[in-house]
Amino acid sequence: MIESGCSIAMDKDDECMISKVLYALGEVYRNDYFLVENNCHELSIVGSFYRYFRNEYDDYFNSNFPGVSIDMEYSKMGEELCAKPAPTNDMGKKHMRIDFVVHKRKCQTQNLLAIEFKLKGRKKDINWDYDKLKAITVKADDVSQVRNYELGISALLKDDGVEMRFFKDGKERCSLPYKWNGRILENVKA
Repeated sequence: MIESGCSIAMDKDDECMISKVLYALGEVYRNDYFLVENNCHELSIVGSFYRYFRNEYDDYFNSNFPGVSIDMEYSKMGEELCAKPAPTNDMGKKHMRIDFVVHKRKCQTQNLLAIEFKLKGRKKDINWDYDKLKAITVKADDVSQVRNYELGISALLKDDGVEMRFFKDGKERCSLPYKWNGRILENVKA
């Protein structure tokens, strides 16, 4: 799946997460392409993605990762922000609301996946998305640093597919394009 020159050290859980993300994104393209094609609000697409991901994989996560939740627009660990210190964006904001996460709420363990979505033509804050994904995938022993996500993904949705960037251990590891062929999202570098 991510075999073509990606420097990310993939483990079985990462590959599993990526295949599930690709499935749910494929369902968005198959059933809700109107949202992508018409550059609708990001939340519309995140909501659609959430529905497909959760409907398909809720039982999988409940069985394999007890206590893990699937959330969208998530920003808190109890009273604390989900990652601090948060990177500052161009407007000086330091909040860390992540579009989509698979994690254990209020916990530093089993934070499996964080995804930031962007639509074509709306790339203004995409560098800040990258900074957030780097920040929350840093492995920190200090419990005041609420991070430790195993995998971060930036998904830039375009009419003909998705450009995905993968973040692990606080670094961007690679970028891979996936083309929509009318049936599935295919890695064009494979």
